[in-house]
Amino acid sequence: MTLPLNQIICCDVREGLASLPDESVDVIFTSPPYWTKRDYGVLNQIGREPTHLEFVNTLADIFDDARRVLKPRGTAVAVIDDTYAKGGRRGRAGLKPGELCLIPQRLSIALQERGWWVINYCIWYAPNKLPHPTSRRLVNKYETVFLLAKHYRPDFELGEIREPHSEVSLRRNERRWAGNHYHRTDPHKPKELGSPGRMCHPDGKNPGDVIVLPTNPTGGEHTAIFPEALVWKFLPALAGPGKVVLDPFCGSGTVFPVAAALGADWIGFDINPDYVKLAYQKAQVGLFRGTP
Repeated sequence: MTLPLNQIICCDVREGLASLPDESVDVIFTSPPYWTKRDYGVLNQIGREPTHLEFVNTLADIFDDARRVLKPRGTAVAVIDDTYAKGGRRGRAGLKPGELCLIPQRLSIALQERGWWVINYCIWYAPNKLPHPTSRRLVNKYETVFLLAKHYRPDFELGEIREPHSEVSLRRNERRWAGNHYHRTDPHKPKELGSPGRMCHPDGKNPGDVIVLPTNPTGGEHTAIFPEALVWKFLPALAGPGKVVLDPFCGSGTVFPVAAALGADWIGFDINPDYVKLAYQKAQVGLFRGTP
């Protein structure tokens, strides 16, 4: 079966995944619809289930299909947000009005139980995230990003996403360190333990699982867009020439310019024809864009 490389197909995610062969995709990078937050104006849309538990089960079923098309050492990155329970349908299934539904936590456990390796549970802190007016709780400023895998040793090149060390770390690295004291210099703990590269990796630091990035909403785009810079935080470690990147909920296509810049092929699905048109426009522009 020929893969629809560098194409965006207007279809339901379940139909799209069913059309792909087993173990044909290297990376999945996506953001599923958030529960009850938006109505995308199409039939059979995901995110309008009667209860949060049904929503989590729907997503888990879709990730079962996604796992089938992923290669044995492939990876998946999923951006997802939580929501608060209200009266009516959101007050059912054991939730009390006004409390968090804990959708990211429930979904990560469900995926783990279905065979996924939950490699990282990352926090994307967005300082300019639009607040929901309230005086009863703290304003939410973050979303959750999962790094998932089919194998306990997935394809992951940390060196591609290392970040520069801070000046403080570099100055500390230059000090003479021995034992548990900066100034100890006896022969049993030689000064060379503090030589460059011993404390600070010469290629940069591991970026960690807390990502600080503002949102960058643009008029007329998909309203739940995540920034392209968020894709750059992960995808260089996962994809490159000869790889295939799939976004089964592609929206406005933020993933595709990054995949193209890395030399990877990509595939997109979305149920909304307006977003498919927008994603194609963004992908074509992105083909001529380099790294950030």
